[in-house]
Amino acid sequence: MAALDIAMLLRSASRVEPANRARVRLGGDEYAVLNVEPGFTELRVPRESFTLEVRADGYAPFERGALDPFDLPSPLRVELVPHPRARGTVTFQNRPVAGARVRLYRATTCPYCSTDPRLGLWTNQESSPLQSVSTDPDGRFEVGISEPGRYVVRAEADGHPPADLGPIELDPSRLPEDLRIRLGIPGSIEGRALLPSHLDHGDLVVSASRGDGFPVTTPIGPDGSYRFDSLTPGPWRVDVLGADQVASEGMSFSILELGDPGHDASAHGPNETKVLEPDWNVHLEEGEAGTFDLDLREAFAILKGRLRYGSGSMAGWTAASMNAIRVSGRSTESHSTELDSEGNFELDVGRVGLEEITFSRAAGELRIRDVMEVLADSPPKSWDIPVGRIEVDGMTSNEESPLILFHWNGRGELTVRGSGTIGPDGTGQLEDVPAGMVRIWQGRSPREDPPDDALRVEVFPEATTRASFQ
Repeated sequence: MAALDIAMLLRSASRVEPANRARVRLGGDEYAVLNVEPGFTELRVPRESFTLEVRADGYAPFERGALDPFDLPSPLRVELVPHPRARGTVTFQNRPVAGARVRLYRATTCPYCSTDPRLGLWTNQESSPLQSVSTDPDGRFEVGISEPGRYVVRAEADGHPPADLGPIELDPSRLPEDLRIRLGIPGSIEGRALLPSHLDHGDLVVSASRGDGFPVTTPIGPDGSYRFDSLTPGPWRVDVLGADQVASEGMSFSILELGDPGHDASAHGPNETKVLEPDWNVHLEEGEAGTFDLDLREAFAILKGRLRYGSGSMAGWTAASMNAIRVSGRSTESHSTELDSEGNFELDVGRVGLEEITFSRAAGELRIRDVMEVLADSPPKSWDIPVGRIEVDGMTSNEESPLILFHWNGRGELTVRGSGTIGPDGTGQLEDVPAGMVRIWQGRSPREDPPDDALRVEVFPEATTRASFQ
């Protein structure tokens, strides 16, 4: 059925200021989202009852439901109620800056959250701005505040490095009229990056972050040199990233750490949130040409090791490492290599620190995991895990739980997970199960954690153990 065209008038309820460009969402059997400028506009709406949502930066949402397209006023008037305003000025050397871009961000819940604290990618604000405005000819701006909280106000202008104010507490019931953001004279940082011989400069970039969620990067020259220009005065963290680690501008993250180097890893749960303070390594004065050399020759590591799992060949097995600092919203850097038939490997883990080491074989039904601190001078590491076999009966063959699963805990963080299939008669076999106490249960995926009622079975090296769920 053809749609109807209606007229809509979009304006601010204050009558003093024009409304901002708005996002209009029409909902019915289907829905559409479109951007609408203030003033009169034509909307194509469904012929059946529909909902209308209009949202604009700095204004309370406008929502109306169950609108009859044949019983609407013409034009349909949409008046957006502005949020209470915080007001301020952007200046440079005590002179107003016209046309500066001002963005309002919500501050992060921790003082500085991190994409990876070892790389210095910190941020004190969330990724997407709540509102974007421009200063008037007198450098003045207004931003709408809908609820009490901690905010960051950021200003940018051509020819100036960014500047920000915050995090600051703002409450709609008592908003300031005199926020001042002062643009400074840009500075620069240059120096050399001293790297281990096994790293290729072309695979790396130098990053600089001031904790605002907008890190900058630059390539490393053949002689290890780098340079940043147009930098904001204040503290900076300069470091080296892999080319695949470069963070997108404006991202914010929280961190989850599996363990704490130098401490008992078992004291830290796998989902414990840890707040870490930024480790600034350069403090830039206004207009300063700073120098800083990065000596990272001991900051990267290659882990040499050997895995023996049972007595068979280790050909077809893969070793992989991942930073044991988990990032919300973004994958962490990972590396992998193949084992030779004797289980030997050399694994480039990237930055030194706490690493999650995993082993898997081509069939994919087994996964070995360990967590360890890897340093540039770490000695070779070996794992020797004897295995046996389990024959199981008394299971129920069904689509909800098609697999027989096992989970084994070794010393420290060492674990092995695996799976086998269940036959129509309710029997199954688990091959290559680590010797020791193992928990087995029916489930859907080897990624599942064992339930409380999992069956406990003791496995002996190169022997078959029989277990029954009856």
